[in-house]
Amino acid sequence: IVIVSGKIEPEAVFEKIKAAYGALEGGPRLERPEFPRYSQTSERRIEIHDELATPRVAYGYRITPAEHPDTSALDVLAQILFHGESSRGQTRLVRGGSFVAFSGMGFTPTYPGLFFMTGVLRQNVSLEKAEEEIESLLREIRARGVSEAEVKAGVRQLTVQYLDSMQTPRGLAQLVGSVELVLGRPQKFVDELTRLRKVTPADVQRVAQQYLDPNQRSVVVLRRKATS
Repeated sequence: IVIVSGKIEPEAVFEKIKAAYGALEGGPRLERPEFPRYSQTSERRIEIHDELATPRVAYGYRITPAEHPDTSALDVLAQILFHGESSRGQTRLVRGGSFVAFSGMGFTPTYPGLFFMTGVLRQNVSLEKAEEEIESLLREIRARGVSEAEVKAGVRQLTVQYLDSMQTPRGLAQLVGSVELVLGRPQKFVDELTRLRKVTPADVQRVAQQYLDPNQRSVVVLRRKATS
């Protein structure tokens, strides 16, 4: 894919593209592969021992592909949990909890994605205590949901991120190219913004209940290697 943006002369740009790529033979549009859907009914866990100052833990949950109706609500949930000093992760787990750093995101490509989070523990905090703090935070959202104000803030942050990315020609080209690769048509960017604005607190609670199930998570724990 070649994306050109900015103050350009289209005909001149087309000629340059033809000169650079015209000799290459075109082919049919590749079909997107169907990825298998795995059924997970219990937690999967692995421990790795390495030379670390403090332990670390990472959680991953299988979620939706980009065009799934639940993806926008999952994106808003990620904003509420991870992004900004007022996010629940920062207020509960970092400033008020067992972590010196805690972050995460929802990754939703063309195939089923991953909602993941990772944290670095404070000195002398047990992994058991730190993991219970994570689960307590997620359990609270599953049980009680989130506020209208949190959803509005998350939607606003995501919208600003989209719009800010279009402020420069490079940013606009990257956005158009990304939407083309993931969604198959650049115009679908507008559809994404429309779906985002329709997300409600009930949607966010529902996706938290459906996708952030403890029995569907995969956990990686990094512990300090024992010294001889």
